[in-house]
Amino acid sequence: MKDRTRWLDSLKKNVGKKSTESRESVALAFADPANISPEVLVGHTDKTDRSLPSHDEPPAREALLRMIAKDREWQSFFRSCCEMSTDRLIAQAWQLRDELKDRGHPYPAGEVEDALLGLARELLPESAAAGWDAEWAHELCKAALSRLAEHFAGLSAEEKDTLHLSGQDVWDERMKSAGLANDPAAFRVALKGWEQAGLEALKRVDARGGAA
Repeated sequence: MKDRTRWLDSLKKNVGKKSTESRESVALAFADPANISPEVLVGHTDKTDRSLPSHDEPPAREALLRMIAKDREWQSFFRSCCEMSTDRLIAQAWQLRDELKDRGHPYPAGEVEDALLGLARELLPESAAAGWDAEWAHELCKAALSRLAEHFAGLSAEEKDTLHLSGQDVWDERMKSAGLANDPAAFRVALKGWEQAGLEALKRVDARGGAA
């Protein structure tokens, strides 16, 4: 668990410069509000339309992109959230998710959030929400650690001594790479793998204890 804290500190340090640059750029954006140009939207939606058979359910990214491209109010809402912060965009994601659900496209909350963060990077690369947010990553990690801690607390002292978490190493590296690449979706996938590897390690220890 201490290693996880040290890793988070390291990640914050590595991406701190990028986050600072993003905050500086959004100050300029407020002075001259960023607009999603029609050309950019048309280009993205054209690619989406060509890549999906008409009978397929579009991924959350494509469904959001189509909605933003066709509805000026949602486009303005998305832009204003992006210009404020990652927290603002994530906090308001439920509204876009509900709208998609009303249009017949239900998606899990995490998928919508990742899609919105990805679109912020594609459509409004100078906005605050387009920069890596170490606090967002930190909160996700805290939640994962909390879930693992519940299982860890149920082990005996002897079982805790025999716990090996080396299976998480590969996911550690993927999380670091995703953070440095400013890829929220890849980070969430890697964190899920890291948590699952930890759960499997805890279950193996618990199974050995029960057999004894």
